[in-house]
Amino acid sequence: LPVEWNAFNASSLPILFGTGLDYSIHVIFALRREKGNVRAMQAGIGKALLFCGLSTAAGFGSLAFASSEGLSSLGMVCALGITINMATAVWLLPWWWRAVDPTGLGRRPDRV
Repeated sequence: LPVEWNAFNASSLPILFGTGLDYSIHVIFALRREKGNVRAMQAGIGKALLFCGLSTAAGFGSLAFASSEGLSSLGMVCALGITINMATAVWLLPWWWRAVDPTGLGRRPDRV
């Protein structure tokens, strides 16, 4: 994917940071709710995140066909980045969660 950085695709970095953070927060809360059960998390919020991530990536991916080179590169970078964010949150984050916190409960405050 030979993409030269420009102002358009550099503006994708906050978008990608935000979606990655958002997807990860949803997964962490789902893992806490399901007490670390990865299959239950993937059956619930995992499906929603897959649909959300793929539809967003498809929307940005459609910009790849724009006649403007900057807009086209924005679409390619966002589509690829959002797909990676979604896959990381749904498949790699639960694996990491189990390695770091085998109980699946995480640290919770005594009071809210």
